[in-house]
Amino acid sequence: MAYDYETEWVPKTRLGQLVKEGQVTSIEEALSSGLPIKEPQLVDALLPELKEEVLDINMVQRMTDSGRRVKFRAVVVVGNEDGYIGLGQGKDVQVGPAIRKAIDSAKINISGIKRGCGSWECGCDTEHTVPFEVVGKMGSVKVILKPAPRGLGLAAGKTAKTVMQLAGIKDVWTRTEGQTRTTLNFAKATYEALKRTAVVRTVGGKVMYTAVRLRSTVNTRPEIRDTLKMLRLNRLNHCVVLEENPHNKGMIQKVKDYVAWGNISPEALSQLIRKRGELKGNGALDDEYVKENTSFDGINALAQAICSGEVSIKDVPMLNPVFRLHPPRKGHKGIKKTVPEGGVLGYHGDDINALLHKMR
Repeated sequence: MAYDYETEWVPKTRLGQLVKEGQVTSIEEALSSGLPIKEPQLVDALLPELKEEVLDINMVQRMTDSGRRVKFRAVVVVGNEDGYIGLGQGKDVQVGPAIRKAIDSAKINISGIKRGCGSWECGCDTEHTVPFEVVGKMGSVKVILKPAPRGLGLAAGKTAKTVMQLAGIKDVWTRTEGQTRTTLNFAKATYEALKRTAVVRTVGGKVMYTAVRLRSTVNTRPEIRDTLKMLRLNRLNHCVVLEENPHNKGMIQKVKDYVAWGNISPEALSQLIRKRGELKGNGALDDEYVKENTSFDGINALAQAICSGEVSIKDVPMLNPVFRLHPPRKGHKGIKKTVPEGGVLGYHGDDINALLHKMR
């Protein structure tokens, strides 16, 4: 398979067009826009100094009716050594195309991380380590990153050290559990831990979940149907916003094979209310209605208050708490597989916002 990267880039997505036109000029604006990154050329335009490193090349096989099919799987990490990191994998019958696919996948999965000086032994106030202890898990591998004083270096295995170097981490203590010889899971666990540095929870603050039902309940157990009914997910593509608490998390865990869920952002909630919010009696829901019936100036301020836990959706008069979404174009990928397996079921984390954008 030939790759031609010398031709001029023609954007195919909305975010790509904004970057091409100069309306989005930094990777921070692209990540905070709420639009999914689907083109690696977009990342090249915003982060030209991006570096890449091949972590693993392995041979994988699968049996088909016509015989055994052999491909190469490459795992690649990309980063600018200044707070941005991406991890991806690609498969092909040849090593070169597999690496190129993995590089493109890593660029699409680019994420920003937070750095600081979180060690009690230091106090230099420079961005050289993680700001606080974070944990990442993938498969059997669990990685714990702890702030370290300046000058210590990266006390980590080779795979984790490569990922953190490209992310811009210079000093860190690490602790690992599980089969770290599995390079893919080790790299993914480190990547997930670094992504959690961007999630800051304030004392007394709340985290809001959103859950979307994606599968039918034909031939399912009665307790599954009852739990979906309690969550108000009575039909396919129905979406609800829930507060993080043991009660809601327990119900979501019970129906995790039928829903996609994750942490909703204020921007995604604002778009969800604006596009799919319905008033009982088919009334119009807009900024004017929110301003007249609540203490907020508009939908954006209301979404921010809901995500921070100041108010709930029930506090908006006549607002239906269930959002009816559209299935995405060309359908879901892996409707019967979980997120780690390449599907859409289960916990998405912050990536649930991209799924909501596709189903808006």
